[in-house]
Amino acid sequence: MANLTVKIYNHEKRADGRWTFRPMDVNFDTRSTKLVPGKFKISWYEAGKKFFSKGHFRTLAEAIRAARFQELKMKGAANGLGWQGSNPSNTDRMPIDVAAQAYLRTTKLNSRPGTYALADYDLREWQQWNADHVKRTFVDQVTSDDMLEFRNWILGHRYDFTKDGVKAAKANRSPRTAVNKIMRVNHFICKTLKLQPGKGPIRLVDAEKIIVKKAANDVEYYSEEELEKFFAACTPEQNLLFMVFLKSGCRRDEIAYLYWDDIDFEGGTLHVCAKPEFDFTTKTKEERRVELPDDLIARLKEAQKTAKHRLVFPTGNGGPLGNSLLVACKRIGKRAGLNCGKCPTCVSKGECEHIYLHRFRATCGTRMLQRGVPVTDVQEHLGHNDLASTMRYLGNLKKKARRQMVNSVWGNVTAIPEPVTASVQ
Repeated sequence: MANLTVKIYNHEKRADGRWTFRPMDVNFDTRSTKLVPGKFKISWYEAGKKFFSKGHFRTLAEAIRAARFQELKMKGAANGLGWQGSNPSNTDRMPIDVAAQAYLRTTKLNSRPGTYALADYDLREWQQWNADHVKRTFVDQVTSDDMLEFRNWILGHRYDFTKDGVKAAKANRSPRTAVNKIMRVNHFICKTLKLQPGKGPIRLVDAEKIIVKKAANDVEYYSEEELEKFFAACTPEQNLLFMVFLKSGCRRDEIAYLYWDDIDFEGGTLHVCAKPEFDFTTKTKEERRVELPDDLIARLKEAQKTAKHRLVFPTGNGGPLGNSLLVACKRIGKRAGLNCGKCPTCVSKGECEHIYLHRFRATCGTRMLQRGVPVTDVQEHLGHNDLASTMRYLGNLKKKARRQMVNSVWGNVTAIPEPVTASVQ
């Protein structure tokens, strides 16, 4: 019988100071060694001859994936599946781990860092869940029921990946989070099997059946009172920072990587463009110029006089603020008394889930529409790729109009007389 064994070797230093590749005793199904660095090789036998992989793998996780793929190829060949070279004859029978690695590599090359980070975590979490539960080997084996089971699992659980391994933990995640995660997995499956988007094992409409959908007018934006309280709780520097968020309607990274060179003080515009040095590209991959009001341009021009770095809003050493922008936003909201005190993060962390950066962007779009700016101009200002994204803010106008209508109907009615009941003789 053919030798179907695949081994993993690690490049280690011997006691005499020389380097050698030592065989490792590794369970190929393990998920506890994903972050172990090193130089690894795999070996296997073909027709009685021993072969080694070319080059080396930088992490044990990569070596394990390669070993599993090689093992599957050899088992397939032994069972008459006719696998040749590095690919199976039936490309639909792609092992999940191998396909995920290829998909993430392509995503990293073609997408924004945030998009890649979400895909990387969600695929790792799904692969771990698959290994612990349904144990599918090939991408085309995944069913719609598998996806729905994963969705339901997400609502109450999560995986924590650390340098010491991975462990399952209890979590209270929203239905929207669950749907977003399984649709990212569905996109991976569609890409791997060369299916049309949305033609994978699950459809969006089926994934969303657990969600009570919000109406279009439920897009969150800050009220006048909330804005007044928020900016009153800011330091002068914070006031300028979040005023740029509000009046430009820019996304977080568009502000985090903003250079002074991007501001045209004469023309009164802010240039949103890619920053290769930060691995940043605009969401729609299109540059745009954002009009800023004169008062904000004047404040920025004054702030530039004392600027020490190229970034408009840098850290102390001149780097981009990144995630600390959201931290500052939530702390200011708490200091201003804007925490609702009811949401899960208010209860557990003292950080309100309704205080976040993107809400300034929604506020900007809503106020522009309320002041009569044409929806196509708002779309261009915000950099939306399609008009439907901008149209969502029209729901806020409808909600306000309905409130006015209800008040006009009932505003002057102070009391309604009780109905007269005829006496029974």
